[in-house]
Amino acid sequence: MGMWKSSSNSTRRPFGREDILHAYRNRIYDASLSGLPEQYAVIGFDRAGNPLEIMYNPIDDDHINIFHAMKARDSFIKKLGI
Repeated sequence: MGMWKSSSNSTRRPFGREDILHAYRNRIYDASLSGLPEQYAVIGFDRAGNPLEIMYNPIDDDHINIFHAMKARDSFIKKLGI
């Protein structure tokens, strides 16, 4: 994935862009969200090893839009079945 285009909400977090990108690039789970076309959920780890939940949609072959990023909630991890 060459380029990340972020929405404003995904940058107001206690972790920065590099942590979000690190979690996305080192994801352990990546799947489409049920009933939501072109929206995907990711679980990955930031540079400190903390699990993050990330949601994104593809823009084209080389770009994604990350519209949600936060510390992974236990309920989110359980919902995904991992």
